[in-house]
Amino acid sequence: MDSVWEKEKELVVKIVAATSSSGNMQQVYDSIPNKKMMSLDNGEILEIICMDGRLNESEKQSRVYARDGGSGILRAAEGLEKIAEDYMRAAMELGVSTIRLTSHSDCGAWNLSGKDQKGGEKFYAELQQALVKKISEADLPIEVIFEHIPNDKHNKEGAGLCGSHVERAVYYAALPSFNPQAVPGLPTGFVVSREYFSPNYAITNTAIAIKIAFGEHGFGERFSDGQPFLLVAVARSEEKLEEAKAELEQAKALAIEKYLKDVLKADEKIKVTGFVVGE
Repeated sequence: MDSVWEKEKELVVKIVAATSSSGNMQQVYDSIPNKKMMSLDNGEILEIICMDGRLNESEKQSRVYARDGGSGILRAAEGLEKIAEDYMRAAMELGVSTIRLTSHSDCGAWNLSGKDQKGGEKFYAELQQALVKKISEADLPIEVIFEHIPNDKHNKEGAGLCGSHVERAVYYAALPSFNPQAVPGLPTGFVVSREYFSPNYAITNTAIAIKIAFGEHGFGERFSDGQPFLLVAVARSEEKLEEAKAELEQAKALAIEKYLKDVLKADEKIKVTGFVVGE
């Protein structure tokens, strides 16, 4: 983990400096070549994947995303119909021909849901069926496929799902799709697709991501005032950006109250920032 931490230290310093001087990290984002590849508004395949930053999406620049903890498993109490409606809305907005619903090994959200292996497998099978039904009723030409991503799929030199959590940020995406791995230039991070979920659910997901980052499988005690864990709002307008940042402040407060009571000066080790993505 040492090499991964060192690799992104300078970038985090730049983000903290930009945020301190202007309130946001806009100049850092603006300096990234081909940055528009991170925020495509349409594509052929909608990836419904976990918010886990260890999932390797760097080779999927042309795909679009809806991301939350465990691909909907934490929302099981809301009912399959509601979950399917939200994902179908994302597919319609992004103009895709295929929805790829996924789960993955060692998923913290799956564990938090309280479901064992059979329970989780049943949930995803039923969610796929609910999506197929909704799409059929709407007479949409969209195929729904399911894939479980095993550990070895992302085991590159001890990284990926076999390794520790190396996320330095949460990207809180208040826009149709966001993939921070599409091109180099941003710290490794979780992704929460705020666009398709309620504020309460998105805030809760972000708080869980903070918990993971500060836990024994994340960078934990390495975070500091100078090298903080970043909560990054991403939006299409200044108005939406400020709304997203306000929700991130709520997520930060929730995480500190619920998960980080024993972390000294936790408030100084988590910083809210963001940037506006151009059309």
